[in-house]
Amino acid sequence: MSHSPPRVTELEQRLAGAEGETLRDALVKKLEVLEDAYRRLAATGLSRADLLLCLAAAEAAASAIAVLGRYPVCTDVPPAAGFLH
Repeated sequence: MSHSPPRVTELEQRLAGAEGETLRDALVKKLEVLEDAYRRLAATGLSRADLLLCLAAAEAAASAIAVLGRYPVCTDVPPAAGFLH
């Protein structure tokens, strides 16, 4: 009998569910829009502080896209619950 690892967050549970692929695709699309918006805003001549915030937000969105793009393919990476004990 196969035993899947426990999921710690609602998002992990939803991504592992029957609609997980649809949810992942929707989240990636939203994050792509967000990343693009922050990158475009960063190119408008903001103050240094605002520029750094926009670039950080764009990078955060890009990182989230990368993580979702690998989910659940990275089966060797334990769910977050493993890090909380």
